[in-house]
Amino acid sequence: MERFSQAKKYILPGLLLLLLLSIALPAAARPLVVDASLLNVRSGPGTSYEVIGQIPRGTVVVAAGASGAWAKVILPDGKAGWVSTTYTKAYDPPRYAIVEVDLLNVRSGPGTNYGIVNQLSRSTAIAVLQEQNSWLRVILPGGGQGWIAGWYTAAAECKGYVAVAATLLNLRSGPGTGHAIISQMPQGEAVAVLARQSGWLKVARLNGEMGWASETYTRRLENLAGEPQPQPDPQPKPAPASPLKGKTIVIDAGHGGYDPGAIGITGYFEKSLNLAVSLELAPLLRDAGARVLMTRWSDWCPSLWERVNLANSNGADAFVSIHGNAHPQPYISGTETYYYPWGAHSGRSRILAELLQRQLVAALGLRDIGVKTANFYVISNTWMPSALVELGFLSNYGDEALLRRAETHRHVARALMGGLESFFSK
Repeated sequence: MERFSQAKKYILPGLLLLLLLSIALPAAARPLVVDASLLNVRSGPGTSYEVIGQIPRGTVVVAAGASGAWAKVILPDGKAGWVSTTYTKAYDPPRYAIVEVDLLNVRSGPGTNYGIVNQLSRSTAIAVLQEQNSWLRVILPGGGQGWIAGWYTAAAECKGYVAVAATLLNLRSGPGTGHAIISQMPQGEAVAVLARQSGWLKVARLNGEMGWASETYTRRLENLAGEPQPQPDPQPKPAPASPLKGKTIVIDAGHGGYDPGAIGITGYFEKSLNLAVSLELAPLLRDAGARVLMTRWSDWCPSLWERVNLANSNGADAFVSIHGNAHPQPYISGTETYYYPWGAHSGRSRILAELLQRQLVAALGLRDIGVKTANFYVISNTWMPSALVELGFLSNYGDEALLRRAETHRHVARALMGGLESFFSK
C-alpha cells in the first residue's frame, strides 16, 4: 500500500516532513498567467497595500501562497509580491524539460554570455515557457524563471494533471514498490503527468522533483489550479475519430512581448487577443488527437524565422497565424483571411483560408471582407498549407469590444477548430 501507514510510529517524523514540504513547496504553489492588460503587484494581500510593480497580460508567475482572493507570487525575476487572482488564470505548461547532466547552469538570458543565476541537478523536471535558438526559458523550483541549454535536457510532453488523494504518497525512483522512495507528497498537491505504466504515473512536481507514484492514490485534475476533470461515462460510446488525429498543427499567436501589434481604440493589445485565442484553441486540437505546437505560450516575441522554423522543422501539416487588424479609419470593420498564392502548397492554402474564413464569419458575425493573398513572411516561408487570420479591427469600437470578451475567444477557437476539421476532411 502506497499510503502513509503506522500513524503512531511515524507521527512526529510525519509532522516534521509536512513542515519541510510546506517550506519547499507551499500547497498553493501553481503557475498563473496574467489576464489583465496590466496587473498591479502589491506588497500585501489587498488594495490598501503599496503597488510595487506591474506585470502585463500573458506573464506567467508562480503562486507561492494565498490569502482570500489574493495570491503571493514569484515574478519572472525571482522577486515576490501579491496580486489579485481575479485577474489571473491557471497556466498549464504544455511540456517539461528533464535535466540529463549532473549540474546544469541556469542563466539570466538565452546564451552563455548571460550570468549564471542558479544550477539544476540531474533528473530535475521543469516546465518550459519558451524556446529560443535551442535555449529554454523555464520555471525554476523556487518559482522564479531562467534560461537553460536545451541540448542538455530531454523533452517530456505533459499528459495531464493529478492531485494526491492520500495523506502522504510515496514518490519512487521507478514504477513499482520495489523502487526506492525519493520523497513523499502531501495530500492535495497537484503534479504534472509525464508518463503512465501499469498503474503507475511518472510525475513532475513544481519543486523540480520527478518520480513515480501509484495512480490508485491520485485523483485527476483539469489543470494545476486543482479543478477536477469530468468523470467519464461508465459505458462510453466510441466516438468517431477526428480528421485532426495524428496531424501536426502549428498555432502562431502573432506579435508578443515588446511588440504589442495593433493597439485597440480603448487600449487593448493585439498580442493579448492573439494569445488568448491560441490558448483556447490548443486544448481543443489536442483533445481531437492533433499534435499541437505553439510559437509562444506567454508574452514574448519569437522572431518570424523562429515561428516558421518551428513549423518546417517539425513537418507540420498546417500552420495558422492568429492576428487582429487595424485601420486609420475607425469605421472599418470585418474579418479577413490571407494565404500565399505562389508557394508549392498555394492551392491547399487557399482552401484552408476559405474554410477558416467561413467559420470565423459565422462565429463573429462581422463583415465578411473575404479571402486575400499576401506575401507575409510566416505564410510565404512555411512548407505546408498556411493561413493568416485577421479576426477583426481593434481600431473599431464594435470589433474591439467584441474581441476583448473571453467568450469571443472561445467562439473563435471553436471556429478555427471547425475550419481545420473541414480542411483535413477533404
